[in-house]
Parts: sequence; C-alpha cells; structure tokens
Amino acid sequence: DFTEGVYSEFLQGRINLEGYYSSTVIQDNFLTEPTGVLRKRKGTSYIANSHSQNESSRLIPFQFNKGDGIIIEFSQDGEVRFLKNNAVLTVELTGSCPYKKNEIHEFQYVQTKDIVFLVHPNHPPLRLHRGSSDNSWSIANMSFHNTNLFGTKGNYPSCVTMHEQRLVFAGT
Repeated sequence: DFTEGVYSEFLQGRINLEGYYSSTVIQDNFLTEPTGVLRKRKGTSYIANSHSQNESSRLIPFQFNKGDGIIIEFSQDGEVRFLKNNAVLTVELTGSCPYKKNEIHEFQYVQTKDIVFLVHPNHPPLRLHRGSSDNSWSIANMSFHNTNLFGTKGNYPSCVTMHEQRLVFAGT
C-alpha cells in the first residue's frame, strides 16, 4: 500500500506520522495509483537517430494543445528537426538557429501558445513560431522598440520565463 506516495528523506524515522508506513522515499520508474498500487512507468520509444549522430542533440517539448505534442531537436551543427507521432516531420523552417556546439545545452526557453522563446547570453533572443500547421515553422531574432535594450554579445539575457502572461528576461 503506497497511498501516501513519496515523502521527503527528512521524514525518515518519523514513525509517529500518519501515512509513514504507506509511503516511500524513492520511487523511480513507478507511478502510484489512487488505490495505492504501484504501476511500472511506461518507457520511451525509438523514433530516429539524432541529426548529428556522432554528437549530442538537445530535445525540448512543444505542447500546442492537449494531445498535440511535438519534440523539437536542436543539433550541434545548428539544424532544427521536429518529431511527432513516432516520425520525423518534413518541415519548412524559415530562418536558421545560431546555436552551435555546447550552446544547445546552455540556452533557456519558454513556450506560450504556438511560440517558443529562446535565450542564450551570446545571441539575441529568438522566437520560434509554429505556423498554420506542424510543417510550417519560423525562427528569427526578436525585435524590440529599444534597440539598445541588451547591448552586445555576451550580455544578452540568459533566462526567460512567463509571469502573469508577460514575457520576462533576466541574467544579462
């Protein structure tokens, strides 16, 4: 019976707490059902080799609406690929991604609706936009009214988030 799920390691030995005997500290690769039964977590599936097979890529999720998810792959040579329903999509991408080598593992991102905002301290903020279909995407530098907002290379934002439906940059 694991109806209480996972508890903090700081509570180890607190046998006086209600639920102590129906919980666990570590629960890797299992999901707790409401009845307390543990179910094995579903695994991953092989879709395709990474674009640059000898180098690492970065995968980020894109959830346009419920049940309509896409995986976006950023490779170290600047290529961007899109994967959906266990297949690589044939996509017309307008623009190019400036992130190379280790930069793909350092950029931060946030998604709102059909747009993903990407930031890295060495590049101006990017806007990755899903067009009218899953096969139509564009990537471009964001435009701002104040062109001196961020300054020079190495001084661009390194963090991005959404707060109360507003885009927030930080870490310059």
